[in-house]
Amino acid sequence: MQAAEKPSLNIDRVDVEAAGLAKWSPAHTAWRLLCDQPGMGWVTAGKLLARKRPRLLPVYDQVVRCILGRSKSFWFDLHGALRAYNHALHSELTALRHAADLPETVSALRVCDVGALDAAPCGPSTEKLHRGQRSLGRT
Repeated sequence: MQAAEKPSLNIDRVDVEAAGLAKWSPAHTAWRLLCDQPGMGWVTAGKLLARKRPRLLPVYDQVVRCILGRSKSFWFDLHGALRAYNHALHSELTALRHAADLPETVSALRVCDVGALDAAPCGPSTEKLHRGQRSLGRT
C-alpha cells in the first residue's frame, strides 16, 4: 500500500492529486476514525472534517445526498467535476464568491456547499432551513 502525500492546509481540492483522497490518505483515515467513534455518524464526521479542512473536504450530508444521489465515491466525483474542462466549475465557484463580495478565506467548496443547500428540494434539514429563512423574511 502506498502512502499518500499529506496535503497542505491551504490547498484547494481542485489542486490536490486524487491520491490525496484515496482510502489510505490522511483525510480518509481521519474520516474512518471519526466514524468508528461511538455516537459519531458519517454526517457529523464529514461536517467536522469539512470545518477543519474547508478548502479540501466538502460537506456531504443527507441534503447533498438527496440532491446528487448516493455516490460510492463522492470525494472523487467532486474532485473530477472541479478539475474537468480546465477547472471550469472551480473557476465558476470562485467567480460566484467574488460576485458575492466574499473574502478569499471562503473556499470554492463552501460556495458549492451553500449553493447545494440553497437548491435543495428535499429533506428535513432543508425544510427547517427554509422555515428559518421565512421567519427572517428571506423567502
